[in-house]
Amino acid sequence: MSNQKTSKAEKYGLIFPVFRIKTMLRMQKVADRITDKAAVYLTAVLEYLRREILEVSLTTTQEGLHEIQPQHVKIASKKD
Repeated sequence: MSNQKTSKAEKYGLIFPVFRIKTMLRMQKVADRITDKAAVYLTAVLEYLRREILEVSLTTTQEGLHEIQPQHVKIASKKD
């Protein structure tokens, strides 16, 4: 058994850092108390939104071209 700590992001299978999101919430003073669950939930929501925007952006690119340009993201955000 290893004593190595795992981050919340690794524990819940997220890419974005949960601790950094929690720190940002504290800095913005959105509430008196920020729980770990709230930070994990917000991180998951942000990752979902990122995935959706990139997916729609990829469909707006030309066939065969798999490089997303800023204009693709702009078009995708207007579509969705």
